[in-house]
Amino acid sequence: MASSRASFLTVGLLLHVAVSSIFISIATAISSTTSSRCYRAIYSFGDSLADTGNAYYDTHTLPSSQTLALNLPYGETYFHHPTGRWSNGRLIVDFIAEKMGVPLLKPYLGIKNGKIKDWNPMEGVNFAVAGATALDSSFYLEKGMYNVATNYSLRVQLDWFMDLLPSICNSSSGCKEVLGSSLFLVGEIGGNDFNHPLYLNTSIKEVRTYVPLVINEISLAIDKLINLGAQTLVVPGNLPLGCNFKYLTTYETSDKSEYDEAGCLKWLNKFTQYYNKQLYAELNRLQVLHPNTNIIYADYYHAVLPLYQSPTQFGFTESISSACCPLRVANNSNNGVCCGNPGVISCKDPSQYISWDGLHLTEAAYKWIAKGLLSGPYTNPKIVQPPTKAPTNIDDTKVIVMAAFEERSWCALMVILMTVVAEAVTGSACYSSIFSFGDSITDTGNLYFSHQTTDQHCFFPPYGKTHFHHPSGRCSDGRLIIDFIAEYLGIQSVKPYIGMKNGKLEDWSVGQAVNFAVIGATALDATFFQDIGVQTGATNYTLSVQFNWFNQFLSSLCTSSTSCEQILRDSLFVVGEIGGNDFNFPFFANRSIAEVKSYVPQIIHAISSPITELIGLGARTVMVPGVWPIGCSAMYLTLYETQDESQYDSTGCLMWVNDFTQYFNQKLQDEIQSLRGLYPHVNIFYADYYNAALPLFSDPTKFGFKKTLKACCGNGGPYNYNSSATCGEPGVLACDDPSQYIVWDGIHLTEATHKLIAQALVKGPYSALSSLCSMNANVGYHDNLSIS
Repeated sequence: MASSRASFLTVGLLLHVAVSSIFISIATAISSTTSSRCYRAIYSFGDSLADTGNAYYDTHTLPSSQTLALNLPYGETYFHHPTGRWSNGRLIVDFIAEKMGVPLLKPYLGIKNGKIKDWNPMEGVNFAVAGATALDSSFYLEKGMYNVATNYSLRVQLDWFMDLLPSICNSSSGCKEVLGSSLFLVGEIGGNDFNHPLYLNTSIKEVRTYVPLVINEISLAIDKLINLGAQTLVVPGNLPLGCNFKYLTTYETSDKSEYDEAGCLKWLNKFTQYYNKQLYAELNRLQVLHPNTNIIYADYYHAVLPLYQSPTQFGFTESISSACCPLRVANNSNNGVCCGNPGVISCKDPSQYISWDGLHLTEAAYKWIAKGLLSGPYTNPKIVQPPTKAPTNIDDTKVIVMAAFEERSWCALMVILMTVVAEAVTGSACYSSIFSFGDSITDTGNLYFSHQTTDQHCFFPPYGKTHFHHPSGRCSDGRLIIDFIAEYLGIQSVKPYIGMKNGKLEDWSVGQAVNFAVIGATALDATFFQDIGVQTGATNYTLSVQFNWFNQFLSSLCTSSTSCEQILRDSLFVVGEIGGNDFNFPFFANRSIAEVKSYVPQIIHAISSPITELIGLGARTVMVPGVWPIGCSAMYLTLYETQDESQYDSTGCLMWVNDFTQYFNQKLQDEIQSLRGLYPHVNIFYADYYNAALPLFSDPTKFGFKKTLKACCGNGGPYNYNSSATCGEPGVLACDDPSQYIVWDGIHLTEATHKLIAQALVKGPYSALSSLCSMNANVGYHDNLSIS
């Protein structure tokens, strides 16, 4: 005990000295620098939600309805005079700029017209204009809509940016450096593209047809900015239109079923969510095309919704049916008067109101939204990204600290500081725990401890020979993908739930993983297979059963709903790999590919349902693996061996089996995409086991393998797989060096393969785990990452 206490005190003293030294370095650096920022500059595009004065400086081309913000009481709260902002004070973009340490953005037209002299293009510029649309105004004029106030569309704003670019940078390489260290806000834009037709009572069905066109314009702008050198782009979705005061007045009805509990119009909010979902899908597509760029979705919808649902919680005393300026309630005699008209009366305290002028929000509301974006769960990924490489010692920290100040990156510096302290105390855990579900690809011992069956081959040597030196219930010679992921995330162990439940293992504690996966598990219930006459083995530990176990475990997990929420929010959920057995069993029963394909929608639904439930419980990060290329497995190659060489690819894998696997994986990704749209505040990401494993089969020697398709442990045949004498049975031998083999027993993979797949997931492009990990705990990975 004395030795342990002394070690603890020594570590504490060293930590104190290290942290003190870092703080002294910070204080010294702060005193010698006048500005420290997350981004060098901010360049903003959009409409009245982001316009900081462009309309103010272009009154000669705008109708009177667009110049109301040039009059009091606009700007009364913060600036004490009108600035062209459509609020009583600051906008979301202002709060973001303040947080980033960037001066409030100057409007481009003020600069162009020579009215603004004191501007620095290297600090950012605002191109947003009140009334702007994503589509050109000619689109609406052709449809007979003449209420579009301006043609300062997104494309026009982008042209302005191009005109200003020579003032920002003077060479291609210089531009890429400047733009790469700047933050781009592309929106909110698109709201007016729907507002204008909806104000004219255009049917919602027709307005929906505009959505792809609007998103295409936004996408083209993003793509152009990226090609110019932009590296970080924030793209907001729309606010809940159904909660907007003007819409509530325009579409007021006595039918209470049209409103939700907050008093918002359900059909309008449903449309907004539809649009936001399509926008989010496009951003994900662009992210795949530009993997080195941070394309961040800003969820304005869910950031503001709590203000309407629980206004008093955020300090608002006025209901959704009240606007501050002119002081009025829905449908009263003041409706024809607009804020900014002569003689209007605004409320005494705008901070008590969510709605400012019936269309736009108050500074107080915008501040809450900005807070939700900057420090809450409403941007995906986070706006402030930590460095990709975590310091490994104090000397490394000193170098990165100085580099951070040279790049004027205060946010990166603070992230580094928190990383050093966190790693010194807790190691490099990105998540507090892991909870995993699945089948034999993930089972770390549940079937082993269930005593449901005693003849499972994975329970006998040579299983476990490489790492554990004895069988552990894992269907491999050593560790699985989930084990390596846990090691990478700093999680101590991956305990099987049944082992804890039966008292064979110690109870769970924070910092450990709990595994609910079971060998032979399916996504669908066993009764489904019984009904179609397909045998599935001895157990019915399906995904729904595993989820029921988790619910039972949840009661012992935390002492209150609050502690539960925190644990679930800070944990990584791995739902899969699951689904492989749902088509393995039918294929083994010689069912046709057409029949097995017909099961896919049901399998996907069975995977999607528990993900939805986990999110409802509080999960915020969910990884969903696809199926690896089973057409390369010795079992399938033996079962469907043929002399027809056209059935095989150049690697020797069965093409039709891999084609089916890719079909399933694509459907799974489509469902994940759909879930992302429904839950934009949750990180739901696909783990591409298929493409992470495929290079091992196509170029095995590059990864240190000498045997590609042949199993390490088996009983003869061209692929060393024999279903009548499988690995784990008496007399069946394993190879001397499993690390030379990709396939372990004909069905499962070796530890060496699992390790490389895990590295591809945490280092490479095959999952979002590395970026989310760095966001969640400020821990990066090294290019030469080695998982022991």
